[in-house]
Amino acid sequence: MSFILEVPEPLEIPPKEPIDYKQKVVLPVAMRVAEETIGGRYVIAPDIVDKKYATDICDGQDKNKNRVNVRWRNIRCKNGYAHKCMLDEFTIRWTGHKNNNSEFHKLVLNVPKQSAKFMFYAVTDNFKIFRRWVFIDLEIWKSIMQSEFQNEKPPRCVIKPINDQPGGELLIFNYRDFPSEMIIRASDLPWVKKAQ
Repeated sequence: MSFILEVPEPLEIPPKEPIDYKQKVVLPVAMRVAEETIGGRYVIAPDIVDKKYATDICDGQDKNKNRVNVRWRNIRCKNGYAHKCMLDEFTIRWTGHKNNNSEFHKLVLNVPKQSAKFMFYAVTDNFKIFRRWVFIDLEIWKSIMQSEFQNEKPPRCVIKPINDQPGGELLIFNYRDFPSEMIIRASDLPWVKKAQ
């Protein structure tokens, strides 16, 4: 049960008012996938919840339940790592162990029990089509990160600098390095059994 969302043509971006692609396109798709996958009715999380708990969308009836972190990469982006983005990988922001405000810190080290429980991760092609999206059980991922975290370095990943953010880094994880149960649902991952 998967779908590909095509953005209506043309996607015009006014020069002085650029479209917030995440807000207008990615979050609505993430809400739809979350509703179909784990139930509930989703809303965009308040800024404070996003900043403190790495939560982009949450159940509108119970904001502490089913919090979802939403990330996306455009495969044709010229900046940073994204233009080399492999469809078998997902990324998390990291700015080194001393900065405790990175996405990794929010999810794993600072407030793991209150932070997002799921992740919707998408790869788009030229802002027009979702090439792949994956709905991840972050509780499994967090448990592995916490048990294997050593010497101030996250496990099972490659660390790459973010070109347009001095000091910023991305942790690059491959889905195949984690238990298959971590992936609850995906639009297209050949090694994951399709949900019936």
